Amino acid sequence: MHKVKADFSKNRLYITLGRLETGEAAVAAEAVIKECGRLKKGFTVVTDVSNFVPIDIYEQKQITKAQEHLVKSGMSKSVRVIGTSPIGQLQMNRLSRKVGYSSDRFETIKEAEASLDK
Repeated sequence: MHKVKADFSKNRLYITLGRLETGEAAVAAEAVIKECGRLKKGFTVVTDVSNFVPIDIYEQKQITKAQEHLVKSGMSKSVRVIGTSPIGQLQMNRLSRKVGYSSDRFETIKEAEASLDK
């Protein structure tokens, strides 16, 4: 399960990643690339991985591709909603480090948004 939505009034991209079916990470990555192209440089990103389930190497490469694109496209800040999923969070941290994508971590979307709205 994934969801990608741009909020133009906040110049923000919202990404939700849950249990991804085979091939779904590629679809999610393309949606991220498309939607971030509609935002202005300096955009922020909220990624909800509170229900994320670890994925295989092919799917990991797709997530890394999207993260790298966000960095190169002018993302100014990223926050991640981790909930209580430690294994999924560990994998997401490892993938992010590869491309210089760093995120502050929060337990809820409300907390994550508040940090960006300061």
